[in-house]
Parts: sequence; structure tokens; C-alpha cells
Amino acid sequence: MFLQCLLKPSPKSGLPLLSNAVTGFSNIEEDQAGMTSIMPYMLEDELNRVIGGGYVKADQPWGEKVVVSKTVDGASLITGQKPASAAGVRRVVLKALGV
Repeated sequence: MFLQCLLKPSPKSGLPLLSNAVTGFSNIEEDQAGMTSIMPYMLEDELNRVIGGGYVKADQPWGEKVVVSKTVDGASLITGQKPASAAGVRRVVLKALGV
């Protein structure tokens, strides 16, 4: 899973890469998709634990949510809640790249 790498310490600082807000599949979406029984942990819960409550999500399950944050090293981090957020993530990435 891509976000697993964000939950582990970065080699440079020894701190998780996340320092502010981030998004990904919510607990209710994992449950509605029938994935909770096979997941080693719930992403929403684990992100909240690691970054101290900085997980954010769309107002409604399966809605679009794009979050732009900074890592502890100052780099930009762009996350989308789920595939419904792909177009929004694309727009933000292209803007960040100056395209």
C-alpha cells in the first residue's frame, strides 16, 4: 500500500513523513467495500494515530477529497481520498509542477 511508506520514519529525520493533513480511504468506505476484515489496520485510524489527528475526509463517503500538506522536511505532499479524487489530484499536481 502506498500510504504505508508514509507511516514509517524517513531515513533523514527519523520522523514520519507526514506532519499535517492527509487523506485516504476512510473507515466507513473500507467497511462498505467489505475490506475491514482483511486489512491489517484501518488507514484512517492509523493515520490519525501517527499524525495526531490530521486525517481529513470528504463530507460524504465516496466523495472527492484532495489534501495538500507538507512533510517534516518541507516537501509538498498531495493525497487523494480514493479514485473519485483522481481528477482533483491531477489538477493539483499539474499546478504544483507549473503545467
